[in-house]
Amino acid sequence: MFAATFGRGIYWTSTTGLAAAMTVSPLSVDVTLTRGTTVTTGVTLRNVSTTATVGWQLSAVESWISAPVLNGTLGPNASLQLAIRASAADLQAGDYLGHIQLVSGSFAQTILVGARVTAAPANITIAGGDNAIGGAGASLPPFQVMISDARQVPLPGVTVNFVITSGGGFLSARTVTTNEKGVATTVLTLPLTPGTVRVVATSGEVSGVFTATAVPAPSLLTN
Repeated sequence: MFAATFGRGIYWTSTTGLAAAMTVSPLSVDVTLTRGTTVTTGVTLRNVSTTATVGWQLSAVESWISAPVLNGTLGPNASLQLAIRASAADLQAGDYLGHIQLVSGSFAQTILVGARVTAAPANITIAGGDNAIGGAGASLPPFQVMISDARQVPLPGVTVNFVITSGGGFLSARTVTTNEKGVATTVLTLPLTPGTVRVVATSGEVSGVFTATAVPAPSLLTN
């Protein structure tokens, strides 16, 4: 027997008849998802044998973990990206640790799946950048929104989508993940034509609207 540490905890297995030609990496994956949603991550399965074709099989221990492909074969020197899905459809907000068993002949390995489930966004608050005014073509101070749950607790790791709905211009990022304070940030570069620009930030079922104004850029005076 041998013991080895792979990310979380200790994995034990027998070395008798171990199929050394099969490797899997990483052995630990982490995802963050909102209640009611599903995310897909994955691992790489590799056959390092130069001569043998090997079969493999996956089985999830916990019901919130699944894989679209549960078995197959790998030829010599071949590799495969295995998709792993985590679903928060029936999970409450919190941290979860799941397990997937990979078996190939007498080779057995446990893949750990860590999931942080956040509450669904209930509120979106404009935290900075609204009603900004700048010269046409200029970049404005950052647009910031804070996402919180029904108890006004900020939600980190939540996706926010920013879209220009009128006026034109350019956003530094359209899809942003909230930081540890529940804040998502993007920067608007105003269009070259003066006018009003509106940007909508959306997360789940909640949204907020930014308004900005592009004014004529100062003209250069010549003698």
